[in-house]
Amino acid sequence: MLNELRFGYVIGWDNQVGLRQGDGGGNSLTRGKEVGGKDSGQAMAEFAFTVPLIVILVVSVVGFSFLLYFFVTLNSCAREGARYVIGHPYATDTEIATYVKGRAGILNQNSITVTVSPVPAARQPGVNVTVSLTYPFQIVNLRIPYIISPGAFTIFPPITLNAVSSMNMD
Repeated sequence: MLNELRFGYVIGWDNQVGLRQGDGGGNSLTRGKEVGGKDSGQAMAEFAFTVPLIVILVVSVVGFSFLLYFFVTLNSCAREGARYVIGHPYATDTEIATYVKGRAGILNQNSITVTVSPVPAARQPGVNVTVSLTYPFQIVNLRIPYIISPGAFTIFPPITLNAVSSMNMD
């Protein structure tokens, strides 16, 4: 007979041991569980509760990774800009901004704001040169329109990343 019956030991709620038809997995001790009992949808319910949490966790880790990458890139660009000013003390602010934005990698170059101080005429040996960068970082751009009046609001507003590098002109 291909489908032979297998029996396993069962401990009931009254702690009496007896024989009952199992699920084919061999002998097992179970407490009050019937084959095809009331908990057949439990796995599906647990799956439905845990999968959204895992997806939110993964998306959050990816979003934080992008934030960290943009922050490190912005700091690197600020250092590169300060080094450029040290090597080219009479460069204009637009030349420095173009140089810095060219090193920005995957960042949106049009969104980077570059501020250089002091002005080119005051860049003498012994003076500190400071290059400041700001960048609006936004993970997701979800805009919900107003129903009654025109306009919309953003669910996740942008985070402003700042990077400052200061070096002494020798």
